[in-house]
Amino acid sequence: MENTSGKIIVAGNLTFDPGAIIISNDGGNTWIASPQAIPIDKNLEKMQMFDNNNGFFSGREGYFAKTTDGAMSLTQIVIPFVGINFLFDMDFITPLAGWVVGGIPNGGGGVIAKTTDGGLNWINQTPVGIPVVGRIDFVDANIGYISSAQGLHKTTNGGSTWSSITVPGLTAGINSIKDFDANNVYINSSAGEFFK
Repeated sequence: MENTSGKIIVAGNLTFDPGAIIISNDGGNTWIASPQAIPIDKNLEKMQMFDNNNGFFSGREGYFAKTTDGAMSLTQIVIPFVGINFLFDMDFITPLAGWVVGGIPNGGGGVIAKTTDGGLNWINQTPVGIPVVGRIDFVDANIGYISSAQGLHKTTNGGSTWSSITVPGLTAGINSIKDFDANNVYINSSAGEFFK
């Protein structure tokens, strides 16, 4: 769900049902359904809006799309890398610059892709030796964090290279990452652990 200036956009789906997007322009008092059809196998997982009109959506089967009209329509964008069957997460720092992480669920590898032009072109930034990337969050154009089967990793050069960060006490996979600046990063694990 995204909320900017009283507009609320909600996207999602039930298992084996087509996805849906619903929109409120008055803070949730009334709702309309977007006419945008979401294929049943795409399972919308993430949404990031920059204002009432512009944003991105991602999901399964490598589904990535852009809206410029407040989710009334979506334009699908192909990310041209093998192994990005499921988009686990995305983070855009501007409407043009962002990253997506994907792979094949349950251990089938991972891909990190970066765009600096709103998804028209992509750079493969998949790190060597870091399997199954799951979550991503960037502070700015240089500093960002990803999770993998090996834990937490940090970049200081926009994703060109990644270094591992030891998280004392972490016993399970990382479910989410949220950074507030380069030094204040919060993660939670699938075992209910919370770390700063």
